[in-house]
Amino acid sequence: MTAKEQAELMRKGTCFRCKQRGHLSRECPQKGPTNQNKTQGQPNKKWTPKELHTHIRNLNKDKKDELADLMVKMGFEEKEEKDF
Repeated sequence: MTAKEQAELMRKGTCFRCKQRGHLSRECPQKGPTNQNKTQGQPNKKWTPKELHTHIRNLNKDKKDELADLMVKMGFEEKEEKDF
């Protein structure tokens, strides 16, 4: 569904799923199973504990770098980084 279609349905106050008035799509009586969180044809990846640990550490590092860049842009002074 395009953003234009969504905007039009919202303006009319109709359900995104069945296009009827009186309820939202999450309450739609015609609601069936959804596959929004699953990729078609690919099973969910099973992470090993080591892979998961590495992934989380990388996410944290990325967020720290992003925060440091934002602080520099906002004029905060750079401080010596301590590794706890």
